[in-house]
Amino acid sequence: MIEQAQKQSGGKMPGMPGMNTQIPTPVLKNTGIRETKEGYPCLKYETYLEGQKIRETWTTDFKNIDGGNEARIAFEGMNNFTESIKDNLGKMLGGNSPYKEMNLANGFPVVTREFEGGELENETVLKNTSRRTIDPSAFEPPSGYKRRSMGPR
Repeated sequence: MIEQAQKQSGGKMPGMPGMNTQIPTPVLKNTGIRETKEGYPCLKYETYLEGQKIRETWTTDFKNIDGGNEARIAFEGMNNFTESIKDNLGKMLGGNSPYKEMNLANGFPVVTREFEGGELENETVLKNTSRRTIDPSAFEPPSGYKRRSMGPR
């Protein structure tokens, strides 16, 4: 990946002096359109990048989702995490965190449509939600796991 990035940038690494690190920022637009999607009352948002629609998201208020408050907190936490990585790595990552866009939409995504060149490329649809208790042992390291340092020895 590094070699490919170097070839595409004329031998310069992203974020290095002399390289254009200006990355366009997606723009989120509240359309004001309301419809019911998959049984949830939704509000439509569109995301544009350099004037072209790249995403359409129908969101419902978190209170309409079983476990919605927990999902909102998780989205906020993931957004904070990705933003801190971006802050630490500078402009190399560029753009907005997808979690930031979800937080800006102020709701849980029920239908998300991704566009490429004006054509629909992908659609994700929420079918249902439910709360479950997960056994804490599911989060334990596997047997034989050994902690290792990633730094120099």
